[in-house]
Amino acid sequence: MDSLRNAYLGHGTHAASTVAGFTVEGVSLYSMGQGAAQGGVPSSRLAIYKVCYVDGCRDLDLMAAFDDANIQDGV
Repeated sequence: MDSLRNAYLGHGTHAASTVAGFTVEGVSLYSMGQGAAQGGVPSSRLAIYKVCYVDGCRDLDLMAAFDDANIQDGV
């Protein structure tokens, strides 16, 4: 089972960086299209909680994530 800190196969981390990534200068795709890369809303703030694992998504885990976000973290 993946740890709670890692998204399953990295998808959640990748998706979050696409949405909220800061500007990175001097990037390219295989040396083509030199320039800057930036997330869709770099000023956004994300709170991401892992609730699904290889064996599925349980209601209990989902509710626990809501509690963690709302009560413990003040999101």
